[in-house]
Amino acid sequence: MFGENFMGSPSPGCSVPDTSEGPPAPAPPPTVSLRETSACTQAHGQLTGNFTLDVTYQLLINGAAITGGNSQMSSLGIYYVSEQLANETGGMAGTPPGAWCQSQAAGACPSPGDLGELSSNGTFTDYLSGQGALAQSFYLNGIGAPLQVTFGALGFVGPLQSYTVLNNTYNSRRRPPSVTVAGGALSSAGLPSCN
Repeated sequence: MFGENFMGSPSPGCSVPDTSEGPPAPAPPPTVSLRETSACTQAHGQLTGNFTLDVTYQLLINGAAITGGNSQMSSLGIYYVSEQLANETGGMAGTPPGAWCQSQAAGACPSPGDLGELSSNGTFTDYLSGQGALAQSFYLNGIGAPLQVTFGALGFVGPLQSYTVLNNTYNSRRRPPSVTVAGGALSSAGLPSCN
């Protein structure tokens, strides 16, 4: 009964917490990530002429595929996905990083059409070929933290593997050739031909 008078009212010297509601808190920014949706191989890749692993990724917004097309991406400030490369060894040394842009006319794109287009459903294809190894990370508009990349195509059953840095190994000229992504989370071995 301390702090109350005999009628149940607060004593004049006590403060009462304010229970009125203020303005709503702003919504948290969306979480953007990537998911591998498909992969296939080319015996003679169209961009390289060598054995190539083609990996298609899709941007996810809060874990869901993009449904609003370019307008949804633009409203979130997403104009392109770029890559950063590190720890390049062998024939991968000096490999230039690329970017996938909404359209070749996008003024914010650093190198329109460099590796391909970021389609209206947020998908893009990465063509992996060469000899050596490197660490690859993807970024929105070339800034911020690296995107979380999940492997296991949409029909995949089992635990999914997610990474922000993909340690890739390229053996396109060996017989048999092979390319592995993210330390083996995805391998060209046994994948179908892209044709």
